[in-house]
Amino acid sequence: HENLINKGFELENRPYKPHITIGRKVKMKEKFNPMDLTEEIRDIRINVDSIDLMKS
Repeated sequence: HENLINKGFELENRPYKPHITIGRKVKMKEKFNPMDLTEEIRDIRINVDSIDLMKS
Protein backbone atom coordinates (compact mmCIF):
# COMPACT_ATOMS: atom_id res chain seq x y z
CA HIS A 1 0.00 0.00 0.00
CA GLU A 2 3.01 2.33 0.23
CA ASN A 3 2.94 2.76 -3.56
CA LEU A 4 -0.63 4.06 -3.33
CA ILE A 5 0.23 6.44 -0.49
CA ASN A 6 3.13 7.76 -2.58
CA LYS A 7 0.64 8.46 -5.38
CA GLY A 8 -1.54 10.59 -3.08
CA PHE A 9 -4.05 8.02 -1.84
CA GLU A 10 -4.97 8.07 1.84
CA LEU A 11 -5.59 5.08 4.09
CA GLU A 12 -9.05 4.79 5.62
CA ASN A 13 -9.44 4.02 9.31
CA ARG A 14 -12.75 2.18 8.98
CA PRO A 15 -12.77 -1.63 8.89
CA TYR A 16 -12.78 -3.21 5.44
CA LYS A 17 -16.19 -4.50 4.37
CA PRO A 18 -16.00 -6.37 1.05
CA HIS A 19 -18.77 -5.47 -1.40
CA ILE A 20 -19.73 -5.61 -5.04
CA THR A 21 -21.52 -2.76 -6.80
CA ILE A 22 -23.93 -4.45 -9.23
CA GLY A 23 -25.54 -1.39 -10.69
CA ARG A 24 -24.79 2.26 -11.12
CA LYS A 25 -26.05 4.83 -13.58
CA VAL A 26 -23.11 6.04 -15.65
CA LYS A 27 -22.40 7.45 -19.08
CA MET A 28 -19.54 5.71 -20.87
CA LYS A 29 -17.24 7.73 -23.13
CA GLU A 30 -16.74 4.70 -25.36
CA LYS A 31 -18.95 1.75 -26.23
CA PHE A 32 -18.57 -1.00 -23.65
CA ASN A 33 -19.87 -4.53 -23.90
CA PRO A 34 -19.63 -6.38 -20.55
CA MET A 35 -19.80 -9.68 -22.41
CA ASP A 36 -16.27 -8.95 -23.65
CA LEU A 37 -15.06 -9.69 -20.10
CA THR A 38 -16.67 -13.11 -19.79
CA GLU A 39 -13.60 -14.98 -21.03
CA GLU A 40 -11.50 -13.46 -18.26
CA ILE A 41 -13.92 -13.90 -15.36
CA ARG A 42 -15.98 -16.99 -16.15
CA ASP A 43 -14.02 -19.32 -13.84
CA ILE A 44 -14.13 -17.10 -10.76
CA ARG A 45 -16.14 -18.65 -7.93
CA ILE A 46 -16.87 -17.27 -4.47
CA ASN A 47 -18.90 -18.42 -1.48
CA VAL A 48 -21.58 -15.98 -0.33
CA ASP A 49 -22.93 -16.15 3.22
CA SER A 50 -25.45 -13.32 2.87
CA ILE A 51 -26.62 -10.54 0.57
CA ASP A 52 -27.57 -7.07 1.80
CA LEU A 53 -29.25 -4.68 -0.64
CA MET A 54 -28.48 -1.01 -0.05
CA LYS A 55 -29.73 2.13 -1.72
CA SER A 56 -27.08 4.79 -2.10
